[in-house]
Amino acid sequence: MCGICGFNWEDKPLLREMTNIMEHRGPDQAGFHIDDDISVGHRRLSIIDVSEAGRMPMFNEDGSILIIFNGEIYNFKELRAELEKEKHRFSSHSDTETILHGYEQWGEKVVERLNGEFAFCIYDIPHKKMFLARDRLGIKPLYYYFNEGKFIFASEIKPLLLAGIPREVNVAQVREYLNLRYIPGEETLFTGIKKLLPGHTLTLSEGKMIITRFWDVPIPQIKKITLVEAGKEVQELLADSVQRRLIADVPIGIYLSGGIDSAAITALASQNKTKQVKTFSVGFDYNEEVDELNQAQKIARFFSTDHKEIVVDEPITPLLPKILWHLDQPHGDPVIIPNFKLSQLASKTVKVVLSGEGADEIFGGYVRYMPVAKEWELRTHFPSYNAYLFTKYYRHFSYLDAFSALTARNDDIEFVRETLRPYFERFDNPITAMGYADFNLIMPSLLQMGDRMAGAFGIENRCPFLDRRIIEFGFSLPPELKIHGLEQKVLLRRILEKRGLTEPLKGEKRGLTIVFNQWFGKKDWDRGAYFDFLKQGWHRRWSESR
Repeated sequence: MCGICGFNWEDKPLLREMTNIMEHRGPDQAGFHIDDDISVGHRRLSIIDVSEAGRMPMFNEDGSILIIFNGEIYNFKELRAELEKEKHRFSSHSDTETILHGYEQWGEKVVERLNGEFAFCIYDIPHKKMFLARDRLGIKPLYYYFNEGKFIFASEIKPLLLAGIPREVNVAQVREYLNLRYIPGEETLFTGIKKLLPGHTLTLSEGKMIITRFWDVPIPQIKKITLVEAGKEVQELLADSVQRRLIADVPIGIYLSGGIDSAAITALASQNKTKQVKTFSVGFDYNEEVDELNQAQKIARFFSTDHKEIVVDEPITPLLPKILWHLDQPHGDPVIIPNFKLSQLASKTVKVVLSGEGADEIFGGYVRYMPVAKEWELRTHFPSYNAYLFTKYYRHFSYLDAFSALTARNDDIEFVRETLRPYFERFDNPITAMGYADFNLIMPSLLQMGDRMAGAFGIENRCPFLDRRIIEFGFSLPPELKIHGLEQKVLLRRILEKRGLTEPLKGEKRGLTIVFNQWFGKKDWDRGAYFDFLKQGWHRRWSESR
């Protein structure tokens, strides 16, 4: 977790102000570079090579190229060995320097070789060229503003607003937010401020901006593979992904819920017997219908982790202004609040956490996937079965329950139908299509939430399931290896069964249920109060809460 920012002119006071407002993202160190044509700043959270050699901005050998970087590259050792054979000389042990020399060797195609999560800016000083990139899934954020030759970028929106960009509400995005509870695509709720989309690069040279997509979930050729073969492959890929994300020169922990995703990560991380795994859970001390603390405790005991938990039992209204300040713009998922408290707990003992984002989308974990899986099964085994009406209903209406924060009206339904259409038209397999839609629509907002809540306390969130190899393999699997009968995430369950963990995972995964009545201190809480806070006057509250 770091913070990066910059713009294409010289202004030392502005640069320092923009950089310092992101101190929470990188509390360990600040770095700057300023000349006539560029100003860039960096806030550092030291994780790999915590020495001064890892300071940013970082330059190549002759000082002609610099980089500021937020993220981690998990194959940097292999890339470094390849680059050293090409006579590149390294002055640090950081993964950052691998990107820098990789750019010298492969140019903008360096992004295609990176396995990790990243947002960075490379500046070619002699050619006055900026090159920005964001990782394939958008785990690391990157925002920009470009108008009349004025280009500004940053890891968060707050620094951009310090540069004099008008604080105007992007009215066109209000409807999207009210329907989806988040802002999809490249737009934000601030007019003129955009996100660099996941899997994209941005090049600025001679006043011209070019945006290029370098990765998308590929249209898969569905594999003919057995459950045993697929289970072995998934275990090997996930084990390697977890071990790579345990590489750090600082303490690491795992967010442990009562479910399969985090249990699988904990199981594979526990294979390393040299150090006890640290796990963290959040709950409400309410009852087992909405609380997973008891389930998480069983998993922690099974794998002998150093387990800590936090109970959210106080009114949360006082937390909302601070949470919204970190988010930059409203997000309608109330799970943000326990996530905020969980990050607060973890930050007391670790600087890196592993979490389970992506498993539901890849391996069929959402409850809303079940009826589609059954329909697919019926269509496969009984070709004469007419599933048209069922499929039409599910694809275009059931998603409304998951996305909409308001009472559905006819135009809301049409909005959701049109939003989903291109994703379902891309794949023949409906489970794959739903996962792809969720990756493009929901996943970026979930990752933004995880990034901001971790960043609020100066820790980094890593996501083992979002390794590109796991994504590409998972999307090539037939539906019956994801959902079989009434069992979801079939392959992940097999991994845990091999580790001997079965009892704590029996029954249906409930997800993190929110106890609004308890938080707001009311016997009968009105659901609208939470969303009213998020949608009414959020820009004013953001400013006041600083």
